[in-house]
Amino acid sequence: MTQTDLIGVEIDDEEIMYLPAVAGYDVVLTIDYAIQSVVEYVLDFIMQAHSPKSAKCIVMDVTTGEILAMAITPSYDMNNIPRDDIETLMELSRNSLITDIYEPGSTFKVITVSADLEEVSLGNPNAFDENHIFSSSGVRYVDGGKISCWTKHINGKHSNENISMALNNSCNPVFTDIALSLGADTFYEYLEKFGFGQTTGIDFAGEQSGLLVSLDNVTNGDLARIGFGQTIAVTPIQLCAAVAAAVNGGILYQPYLVKEIVDSNTGSVVKSFGSVIKGRAISEETSKKIAEMLEEVVTNGSGKQCYIAGYQVGGKTGTAQKYIDGVVAQGKNISSFVGFFPASSPKYLCMVMVDEPVGVTYGSVVAAPYAKLIFEQIINYYNIKPYD
Repeated sequence: MTQTDLIGVEIDDEEIMYLPAVAGYDVVLTIDYAIQSVVEYVLDFIMQAHSPKSAKCIVMDVTTGEILAMAITPSYDMNNIPRDDIETLMELSRNSLITDIYEPGSTFKVITVSADLEEVSLGNPNAFDENHIFSSSGVRYVDGGKISCWTKHINGKHSNENISMALNNSCNPVFTDIALSLGADTFYEYLEKFGFGQTTGIDFAGEQSGLLVSLDNVTNGDLARIGFGQTIAVTPIQLCAAVAAAVNGGILYQPYLVKEIVDSNTGSVVKSFGSVIKGRAISEETSKKIAEMLEEVVTNGSGKQCYIAGYQVGGKTGTAQKYIDGVVAQGKNISSFVGFFPASSPKYLCMVMVDEPVGVTYGSVVAAPYAKLIFEQIINYYNIKPYD
């Protein structure tokens, strides 16, 4: 150490002192090395197979909020930082799973159904029970706007649907009906309970709270679209925490990455971090129903490319629109899948997001099969026996 003037220039004839380094503490993460390695490999595979702008993944323990894996590609080697391209460096340095928002699309339907079935259990006459049959019309007209299903309702397609079938088919009009019937006040109560419009509190800098139309300003058209994951913007970590709450018994956990701080000299734990419960989103009984319905989505519905015999995988696909300068960017989608297993007692949740894949863009094709690869490797690595 040497003395300098105010602008950092060393002062002549001043004494130079040496201060030895002091060992700091070690940070122990919740990241599971084996799962993280698998996730990074699978994301590279997605990039080769679908040539997207990016591919991202979060794996979470739904019973604690621990982040077991978190990865984004493209990225860079920490041993070879691209200092000659500051724009790229800044772009790739941001953890967009925490800092960036997007319209989730159909994966958000998990939240809409959760709110509806919880209200059924509370005796709300405006909620639809599991046996209600929705109109088979493929369109709804709300505030002068037209909301359509992703497929034409002809030749019996999407006819005589109940809620479970609508999840299987990802039928937008059904979720429009649910949101409008519950009404803004009730629906917004559940958005708050599931953590939307607020940060999750994850121990990582730069987290965003998402975008949610204020209750005072929300229109029926807005509410209808929020029901199927449009007109609301969330961070990926928000959605993972919310879906985890929907299936883990109804508890909203704060996601976290740091497990312990350890003294590197003595090995003693300086500080430990554990689960933080933010609140109850829905009842345990409702959560069990949601998990069963989402298992059906994987067994017989849009998520069947994530099916693993004997392991009770549940999940929901999503194919979300992207906007450029406020206009829908044609052919540019975010394809995603949020899955978990085992459905009877959820433990592992995996979210795969693929931004602007080339060719087919359905989450059922572009994201679900890769969540399956990750689950299969978790099963193999930890020698998890079948549940059936």
